[in-house]
Amino acid sequence: MINQSHALRPLAEEREQTLSFDAEYRVLAWVDENLLRMALENLIGNAIRYSPPSSEILVRVGRLPDDLVALDVLDEGPGIEPDEVDGLFERFVRGSGDRKGGSGLGLTIARWAVEAFGGRIDYERRIGQGSMFRILCPVNEPEREGEAIA
Repeated sequence: MINQSHALRPLAEEREQTLSFDAEYRVLAWVDENLLRMALENLIGNAIRYSPPSSEILVRVGRLPDDLVALDVLDEGPGIEPDEVDGLFERFVRGSGDRKGGSGLGLTIARWAVEAFGGRIDYERRIGQGSMFRILCPVNEPEREGEAIA
C-alpha cells in the first residue's frame, strides 16, 4: 500500500522536495487500508505543505518490539510549538504561525481514522529537524475486524 508511486509525489516534486520511503522488508499490521491511506495522505500532505522547498519528507515503516507497527512521517518543517501540542488533534485547531490556510480538521480526521482501526497517532517535535508524526498499528487482530497490509 505504501510505495514509491504515492499520489502526493507530484506535489512534493513541484516544491522540489524529496518524498522518500523506508520500510522493513515485510511488515504486517491489522488496519483498514482506506482509513490508513486517509491518515497518511493527510500527514504527508501537511509535511509537504509546511516543509521548505528542497527538503526531504521521509515515510518510515518498521515493527516495534511491543507488537506494534510504526509508520512515521518525518519532515524538515518548523515543527509545532510546545504549548500548542496538547490541542494538536482537536477540531479547528491550527498553529499560531499557520499562514498556509486550511480548516484545522486534517489532524482530527487523521486521528479518527487511525483510532477507528485500533491504532494510535502521536506527535514528536524534533528540535532543529522538524516534526515526526507516528501512526502505531496493531500487529495482532484487534477486537474489531480489519484488513492485513504488507
